[in-house]
Amino acid sequence: MIEKHYPNYRRILLVALFGALLLPLGAFSGYPGAGNDGGTAGGNSSCPDAEGQNAVVVSSPESISFNISAGQQAMMDGDFEAALSGLNELPSPVTTTGRGMVTATLTGTTLTVSGSFSGLISDFDPTVAGGAHLHLGMAGEAGPVAFLLTTDLDDDLRGGSFSAGDNTFELTDDEVQALTDRGIYVNIHSVDFGAGELRGQLLPAGADDYNVAYLLGANEVPSVITPAAGALLLERTGTTITVSGSFSGLTGTIATDIAGGAHIHTGVAGRNGEVIIPLNLTIGDDMKSATLEAADNVFELTPEQVEAFDNGGLYVNIHSNAARSGELRGQVADMSVTQFYSNPSGHQTRPVAINTPGNGRLMMTLDAENNLVVSGSVSDLQGGVDLGVAGGAHIHEALAGSSGPIAFGLTITLDDDGIGGVWEPANNTFALTEEEVENFYARRYYVNVHTTAEGSGEVRGQVMNLAKAYFGSNLAGINENLDAVKTPGNGFVIYEGYEDNIVVTGSFADLESNFNANIAGGSHIHIGDATTGGDIVAGLNADVAANLRSGAYEAADNKIMLDSAGYAALIAGNYYFNLHTVNNPTGEIRGQILRDDNAFPTTADIIVPEDGATVTVTSVGSDLEDGRFFAASDPDGDIVVYTIEIAFVNDIEFTNILQCRKVATDTSSNATIESIYQTLLDFGAGPGTTVSLRYRIVSSDGSVATNGDSRTITLIIGDEPDCEITGRSLNLADGGFSAVICADDGVPDLIRVVVSDPMGEDPLTYLVVDADGTILDVPTSQPLNFEGIGGVSRIYAVVHDGSLTGAFVGGTLAELDGCFALSNPVTITGQTGDECGNRRVVINEIDRDGMLELINLGEFNTNAGELYLTNGTDFFLISDLAVVCGELLLMPGDQVTVDASAIITVAADELGLLRGQTLASTEGVYSYVAWGGVETTFEDVAVGAGIWTAGTEVGAPNSAVSVQRIPSQENSYALGAPTLCAPNTLTTATNEPAADQVAVYPNPFGDVLVLEVSGLRSARTELHLLDVTGRSVLVRQLDQFTGQLELPTSQLAAGAYLVRLTNEAGVSAVRVIRR
Repeated sequence: MIEKHYPNYRRILLVALFGALLLPLGAFSGYPGAGNDGGTAGGNSSCPDAEGQNAVVVSSPESISFNISAGQQAMMDGDFEAALSGLNELPSPVTTTGRGMVTATLTGTTLTVSGSFSGLISDFDPTVAGGAHLHLGMAGEAGPVAFLLTTDLDDDLRGGSFSAGDNTFELTDDEVQALTDRGIYVNIHSVDFGAGELRGQLLPAGADDYNVAYLLGANEVPSVITPAAGALLLERTGTTITVSGSFSGLTGTIATDIAGGAHIHTGVAGRNGEVIIPLNLTIGDDMKSATLEAADNVFELTPEQVEAFDNGGLYVNIHSNAARSGELRGQVADMSVTQFYSNPSGHQTRPVAINTPGNGRLMMTLDAENNLVVSGSVSDLQGGVDLGVAGGAHIHEALAGSSGPIAFGLTITLDDDGIGGVWEPANNTFALTEEEVENFYARRYYVNVHTTAEGSGEVRGQVMNLAKAYFGSNLAGINENLDAVKTPGNGFVIYEGYEDNIVVTGSFADLESNFNANIAGGSHIHIGDATTGGDIVAGLNADVAANLRSGAYEAADNKIMLDSAGYAALIAGNYYFNLHTVNNPTGEIRGQILRDDNAFPTTADIIVPEDGATVTVTSVGSDLEDGRFFAASDPDGDIVVYTIEIAFVNDIEFTNILQCRKVATDTSSNATIESIYQTLLDFGAGPGTTVSLRYRIVSSDGSVATNGDSRTITLIIGDEPDCEITGRSLNLADGGFSAVICADDGVPDLIRVVVSDPMGEDPLTYLVVDADGTILDVPTSQPLNFEGIGGVSRIYAVVHDGSLTGAFVGGTLAELDGCFALSNPVTITGQTGDECGNRRVVINEIDRDGMLELINLGEFNTNAGELYLTNGTDFFLISDLAVVCGELLLMPGDQVTVDASAIITVAADELGLLRGQTLASTEGVYSYVAWGGVETTFEDVAVGAGIWTAGTEVGAPNSAVSVQRIPSQENSYALGAPTLCAPNTLTTATNEPAADQVAVYPNPFGDVLVLEVSGLRSARTELHLLDVTGRSVLVRQLDQFTGQLELPTSQLAAGAYLVRLTNEAGVSAVRVIRR
């Protein structure tokens, strides 16, 4: 018997040997073409006919080899099938109730297609070239249309069928090869999903099992936010699997040094495991994409691995040099109508978020019979899973932000330590009703794990539709800006990210005041980080309860389109949710949009005053000389802001907060302690009253907050002074006390001043006076405009008690009256004519997206919008370009970034900054830079102007570096880590991370953490392992080290840590989790 394996079939040839007579027995078909397995004996490759005409006489029976061969046509005959699902769509999965099955039969080069589909959530769209097609392309990639399918549509346009008689096609040899290589797919287009609502790859029929791995950064542990995506199909026949598909869009090149860069691992959803099969990649030219050819990826599994294959215990991982532990991951699962995702963490728990290292991941698949199969894991809990709470883990019914009843009990297989466990598919399969299916699609279920540490649930994860990324906002009054709001209002909102849109669901409750729909609908997504407020990006549609104190956001009503810049802002943490009420029109509850498993910041501990200190306060301040606290850090790298809370001394839990003051990123507390004065008066306190208080610092990333330890303080209400107002210190925003402007050039001369000393609650008035003390202006806001004011003038800040008189234009300082105090003056000298000198605006930075940053290095304000850019051929007025950040009116030291992507070639180009539209004179050339080895056309002009050195070579910007001016050298440029919209940090040549590559394994880790380092950029590097408080728990010195280093971690507590390498070149850091 001769047995032959191919990626899509297995065939057997029986032969009988009678002495020297060889007689083939049996038939075979569908095998590869000739030339694959050597020569033939007697030239025959077919089986005997009825008269035995294919018998062969052989001279050396012991040395015969057999070649099962045929032409291309015979090679490919066979049946194929495609299971249709929205999950197969690109560039992001489509969540749809749609489903279908298509079969195809290849006879020679003739392909006959039949099948049906149903359940579309949008009408079939025949305007897209008929609406249904066969495309060329592997799983995970989009490809061109090869054949139009003729569809018999249902009356409701939500389903249809393909009859074989109307769908017969002749294939070329290349198309036949693509079919057998798994390179043809079916796509069904609908009105709402023009790129396709249902898709399925045509695979050879007859396998025992067909599985799929959807490759997404969200599946990594911990999750990775990346535009990359892909899909792999896995066919199993017995113990043999065949893998095919593709991926693309990695943010870093494939890490081929990690055993090729792609593997099948053991491990359920939520846990990392060992490599069992390295996969063979056909890598694209960009090194960020690849295909997996079926012929190159045929593997044998052990019986244990087959069991894991069938039960969600294997996953595919794609390693890149941007995410060494994995940028794309996909759990190997049955092909299904759809999948759901849940990422339990303390961020989502109710009624309040819980600071816990606990984490998990669940995958749920829904088949055509509405059977839900649940698998996954939970780890690193603070307490043991409490099986006494109805088994300890459940799926509950409620939107994010609300609590609801148990809908399905989950059966967990506990780890030995009891603080984690696994959900096995065999124990967690449920038959759903149509209503339950609808609720899953609508995001109305969540997973909750109850522990002995947190009986109501230590980690919770909303069950979401499959997406590329997930984000969340914990809603609270403390997150409001500029002032925190004392309110019982709360909620949680979760977001599915699909690159060009997000879907928003969640709820809120217990508002202190009625929801105010008159403020542009009442709730919105705004732009701004945790320190600021910003404009509305999109309005949200809330289903508000009758009492106007609670409400919900349903997925069907809250799909928001985003452009690439908007999605980038979302990923960067620069969007927030805000809800407006009648009594709090600027917002009652707010939450920064951050990772769905967002970690808590560390505590901010008080430095001074000491516990029990006594402070005297009056209406004009206090005798507290210094109030400070340590800055906190955030494990996810988010901005940390602070709120100071004050309560009575016996209110240890801060149940009734007297004062709640937001101080942004400022780590001083003087003004907050002094601001309690009026509150104490409202309680009936008077001069001589002594009040014992307790205060603490709350650190927050704008979504979740960590309470610091409290201290006590005794306040004494002091006597009101008779006009004992103290003058304040005034200086320019840059710290100086004088400035020179060009007063007659038509360019606004904007000056900002800062009152350096704490202000208390005293009124403040700014005065601008001339050299004789005559008042020229009484500005009510900043910046102050000095254009047109020549000679010497002075700015004063006048602090008063409200009784100030005489502060008007034309008056004098000598005529001021009332209880007031003058600050020191800030002097402004307005020059005119030739005194103004030349401007010095230069090119400061150019990044890989063509964003251009300019900086004013001169002494005077300059309108950059009046300058021109040139690439040597064309001239462009800067005011015609879109401003990315900053303002075109540049004060000395100011920067502005504009979008110059349409006028420069990032890979190699030259750029000049000019006063006008001519290169005839060197006098009008302000700045010049060339990069990427471009053949320059006007370098000589820049050299003649003394702003460029001939022959200077600067590399091209990329994802890691931009072209930057070295601050200490006005006209010198190098590559450095991008700093657009922030000061450049280069000191000499290239600013780089501490090492070329830094990776850690495993992650999460146990008693040993392995660090892999290559390309350290300094002879001396310090390695620190930091805990969540920022405390260094392990230190090592690395001297030109390359390779692996084992770090002992058995004594570390469970939780999040940061591995940080620091040297003179820069910093490299990796976040890790201790089980």
